[in-house]
Amino acid sequence: QPQPQPQPQPQMAKQALEPHLRWRSAITGNPEPEVFLPVAEAAPVVASPWLRPAGVAEGSEMSRTAKPIPRLITLDATGTLIELHSRVGYHYREALVRNGADLRLPRPDVFHDAFVSAYKEQTARMPCFGIGSGLESFDWWRGVMTATYDKVFEAHGITDEEIETAGSGETKAEVMARVFEDLYYNVFAKAYPEGAWELKPGVETVLRMLKESHNCAGVKLGVLSNFDERLGDILESLGVAHFFDFVLTSREAGAEKPGSVMFDLARNSVVVDAEGSGNSFGVDPKECLHVGDTFGTDVRGAVDAGWQAGFVTDITKLLDSEDERQGLTRGEDFIVMGDLWPLLERYDLDVSQRDLVSTAGNFETFHKDIEIEVMDL
Repeated sequence: QPQPQPQPQPQMAKQALEPHLRWRSAITGNPEPEVFLPVAEAAPVVASPWLRPAGVAEGSEMSRTAKPIPRLITLDATGTLIELHSRVGYHYREALVRNGADLRLPRPDVFHDAFVSAYKEQTARMPCFGIGSGLESFDWWRGVMTATYDKVFEAHGITDEEIETAGSGETKAEVMARVFEDLYYNVFAKAYPEGAWELKPGVETVLRMLKESHNCAGVKLGVLSNFDERLGDILESLGVAHFFDFVLTSREAGAEKPGSVMFDLARNSVVVDAEGSGNSFGVDPKECLHVGDTFGTDVRGAVDAGWQAGFVTDITKLLDSEDERQGLTRGEDFIVMGDLWPLLERYDLDVSQRDLVSTAGNFETFHKDIEIEVMDL
């Protein structure tokens, strides 16, 4: 009788990770310096339909682009999942008033501009919130806060004596220490109204449908964000942390988007079941989708890592404004979405519960050799 042929073994892929990269994951915990995972066979390719702009005759559709249905979806945090209740400058100004420095202060936008400048300077000196410099996140942010207030005080002639007088005799250092702790541990670490963070409209509904629908069985959800380690607690305070299989921040990864490290860590740490076979595989890059609102970090980073990419933006502004299109020159293939609801269409889910009605319309377009697949109801 013929002898049974041995079954081919799945190809093993070696993912080399720098030893210092450590991050919390609900799935695998901290990875070892070298992680070996089988490479999954690519899922059947499913083409996403093309749509037409309003007023364009039938037959003028663009050709279809074949993309596998994602088995891993990761989302950016700020601007995609969450947003501040008010601009940063408002919170910096109010923290001074609330903590005993009730001075004649400039408008919130002055604080906002000072913050943007201070944040960029600190990031350039010490990326990833200071992890490579041995700083705690609080100390890194204290540098940003100090520089922000110093810029405002200097530009508007606010002296140390005025701050101390407003602080009922406390020194400037004592007043500012209280302000820093308030901003770090309360305002920018908790959900509104106790803190400043709130969910973007529709996010909770979309996440719940993705997590609970039978159509999405086996699909993993994660967060990839250039953020510090407070992000998990922020999502917990907003009531959505349980929807995610992992939350990976640049502080914990030791690297930022658009670099490939965060994308590789995410897909090689997630295991999926191959059609009930019991075999666990790392997710193929082509079956990974990252969605974010910043083109340079989210879209370009995902495309360079071999992932599918979704760009959350105001579609009408993107098409109508030359300023909004700056930087879209390399020919990346990505999905443009007005919000997260189009994700549900990839899995044939009902979008009738959509919280907000978009006026952007349904259309597909090309612009400057860039294929933009717009999926918006």
